[in-house]
Amino acid sequence: MDAQATASRASLLLSFALATAIWTLGVITIGGAFYPGYDQAGQFISELGAVDAPTYPWAGWLGFIPIGIFQCLFCLTAARRAPRSGLAIAGFVALCGYGVGAIAGGIFPCDAGSGCMPAEPSASQMLHNAIGGGGYLIGVLGLTLVSAAALSWPRARWLGAAGLAAAAVAFTALSGLEALPEWRGALQRTAEAAFLIWFVACGWWLRKR
Repeated sequence: MDAQATASRASLLLSFALATAIWTLGVITIGGAFYPGYDQAGQFISELGAVDAPTYPWAGWLGFIPIGIFQCLFCLTAARRAPRSGLAIAGFVALCGYGVGAIAGGIFPCDAGSGCMPAEPSASQMLHNAIGGGGYLIGVLGLTLVSAAALSWPRARWLGAAGLAAAAVAFTALSGLEALPEWRGALQRTAEAAFLIWFVACGWWLRKR
């Protein structure tokens, strides 16, 4: 019975990772299709959930919030499944901040006509930026910690190296948002892809463990 329960949790773990990736891709693709003139390369994902967007409010409540929940479920389940160490647990808990940021993005939408960067932001916009932006940063930290721990896991050195590379890619992309505003959509999606590809890889490894 214990073996069956362990196998079930392992399969569920990979399902959370895949659901996060597929749901994110779906929101970006479907949301962009229903938003006339939306520029995937130049606009933030959050703009799909802005209060004046044609995809408001479903992009937030049916998109960002479920994505964040799946991310948190993956991280908490992975923390129990992965080889135990303080570094790994701290990393997965920090990675939950990435999911919390997505949830906050759905609860606190961007202001109308602002591109999520208004000169005089509302309380909703300030919370959106603070929690969402902070979620990315703490997510990069969490990914770095987990990946460093994974370097010592059995037959998982590749996973640790991939995670450190993904953290570097995500941090570099996020660092370029202000310097390259015309490419902010592409940069944000690059950071998202780095996180999500590693989530799926980690889920696959933990399922096989």
